[in-house]
Amino acid sequence: YLYRAVDKSNQTIDFYLSHTRNWLAAARFFKQALKRPHITAPYVINVDLNNAYPVAIHELQYMGNLSKDCKLRQVKYLNNCIESDHRIVKRQC
Repeated sequence: YLYRAVDKSNQTIDFYLSHTRNWLAAARFFKQALKRPHITAPYVINVDLNNAYPVAIHELQYMGNLSKDCKLRQVKYLNNCIESDHRIVKRQC
């Protein structure tokens, strides 16, 4: 599974390939992306409807890696820019 973080202007911040799509993999990805030195703390994270994301975000907030003020928005259509880029990767595999 390909996890990818982009900023407001659709520039890739970080990506992560995982064999599983569970909350541990999502938490690992978010933790890795938030460690980048050029990244400011997000105030909103848009994700798809996967049930692993709320658990991963809650875990990161509990451990102090992510601000408790950060909102998680699980809306299917907000990730269209990322999903459209994944088509190219999926076609090559």
